[in-house]
Amino acid sequence: MPADYAYRQFPHSGIKFQTGMIDISGGFQTSPTEVITFLVIVGTITISLIVTQILNRREMAKRAKRRASARSAPVLRSRSVRTQPILPPKNQSVLDRLAWFLKNPNRITIVMQDPEKLVHLARKGLQEGVVQEKEVRDLFRYLRMDPEPLFSRSLLTSTISPGSEVSVSTVDLSVATGVFVSNRQEGLLLRIDRGGNRFRTGTPLEIVCYSADGMHQFHSTLLRKKGKHLLVSHSRHVRHAQRRRHRRHEIEIPIRLGFPGFRSAPLETVSLDMSIGGAAVRNPKKRLVLGALVECTLDMGSAPPLVLTGTVVRLSRRKTRAHISFSAMNDKTRHRLFRRLIQGR
Repeated sequence: MPADYAYRQFPHSGIKFQTGMIDISGGFQTSPTEVITFLVIVGTITISLIVTQILNRREMAKRAKRRASARSAPVLRSRSVRTQPILPPKNQSVLDRLAWFLKNPNRITIVMQDPEKLVHLARKGLQEGVVQEKEVRDLFRYLRMDPEPLFSRSLLTSTISPGSEVSVSTVDLSVATGVFVSNRQEGLLLRIDRGGNRFRTGTPLEIVCYSADGMHQFHSTLLRKKGKHLLVSHSRHVRHAQRRRHRRHEIEIPIRLGFPGFRSAPLETVSLDMSIGGAAVRNPKKRLVLGALVECTLDMGSAPPLVLTGTVVRLSRRKTRAHISFSAMNDKTRHRLFRRLIQGR
C-alpha cells in the first residue's frame, strides 16, 4: 500500500478505511512530454492571435483606402448634371478672374447659364481692370454670345473734358500726375507733370480724371511715350464717381486720430462723409476742438493704412461732429485716396 495514503482503523471492527488525504509536500511530478505539449499549445494560440491581428489590420487598411477613393470621386446626380463647355486655357483664365466678384466663386459655372449675369460680371471686370476688352470679346465669341450688351450703358473716354487733372498709376502703384490734354482718334493724350519715369509702352494703367464734371476712373494701356506726353488707349468702360468738384461721399471709414506734438492717446472714430479735400467725423467725447491739428489714419482694408494730416475747421451738431480739412498730400497718397473714395467700401 502506498506510503502517501493515510488509513484509519476503527476499533472492534478490524476494517481499515482510506481517508483520502494526499501528501503533496514533495511537489508535482511532470514529465518532459507534458511540458513540450503545453508549450506547443501556448505557441499555437499566440501565433494564431498574431496572424489574426495582421489580417484585421490589412482589412482595415483596404476599407480606409476604399472610403478615401469614394470621397474623392465625383458624385453624379442626374438633376445637377450640366453640359459645360470645355474652355481653352486663356478663356478659362478670364472666367476665373470674373469669378472673383462672386461671393462663391464656384458658382461661375452656373453663371455661364445666365447670359445677363455673365454680361454684368464682364462689365464689372472691365471697369475694375481685372480683364481686358479683347479677352472678354474672345470669351464671348467662344461661348457664341453677343458682346455688344457690354457697351450699351458704358461711358466713353470721349465724354471726359480736356484740361482735367489726371492721376495715373500702375499695378505696383507707381504714380504720375498731370493734365488730360486732348482726345484723339488713336487715344488720349496726357501731359505728365510729376512721376511716370517707370512707365513703358504696353504697361496697363489705372487713370483717374478729376475735373469740374466729376471724378472718372478707367483702365487703359500706354501706347506711346514721348517726353512728358503719354498716349493711352481709349476705354468704353469709364466709371463716373462723382458729379462736382470736392463732393463728399457718404462713406464710413474707421479713423484713428492722433495729435502731433502731444502725448495724449489717439482717438478712435468713424467718418460720416469724405472727399479728397476733407472729411466729417464723429467727435468722440467732444475732444476735438476748433483749430486742432490732427493726424488721420484711415483703415484701407487689406491695404496698408493711409495717413493724412489735417485741421479741424468747424464743429457742428452741438460739437458732436468735427469737420477736418486735409493738408497737401503727395501724389501717391492722393491717388490712394481717389481709389478709396471710388470703391466706396
